[in-house]
Amino acid sequence: MPGMAMAQQTWYGAAAGYLGIWMAMMVPMMLPSLVPMLSRYRRSVRGADGIHLHGLTTLVGAAYFVVWAVLGAGVMAVEMRWGKVTQWLPVAAGVVLLVAGGVQLTSWKARQLARWREGSAHGWPLVPSVLGAWRHGLGLGVRCSL
Repeated sequence: MPGMAMAQQTWYGAAAGYLGIWMAMMVPMMLPSLVPMLSRYRRSVRGADGIHLHGLTTLVGAAYFVVWAVLGAGVMAVEMRWGKVTQWLPVAAGVVLLVAGGVQLTSWKARQLARWREGSAHGWPLVPSVLGAWRHGLGLGVRCSL
């Protein structure tokens, strides 16, 4: 409210708040594209004996969202490091949207989408293990962020 003093927030509190809001936006936005990939991953590792499919599938999803959290932390770091950048954010956001819209029409983007849909996130074979699931999720996150 106008005229009321706000308590000073610690750097960690500000970072946690920012990343919390960032992930609250990213999870519902990216989940519809991730669910088919998680389903495909689950079907591909189903044949492995003694593997906990629920845990591995959850780990793939967690690793995927770690990539988006790291990107959000990068955005936050730029904003905190160079505070003057914030005055240019509206212009920068407009330029980014125009460039992103143009990229949507390129053959490079069409190839990226085809690879995403076929499931070859990074060319590594699917290994039904904790490390394999983590690597697969990171690969999906990087490919999707591209």
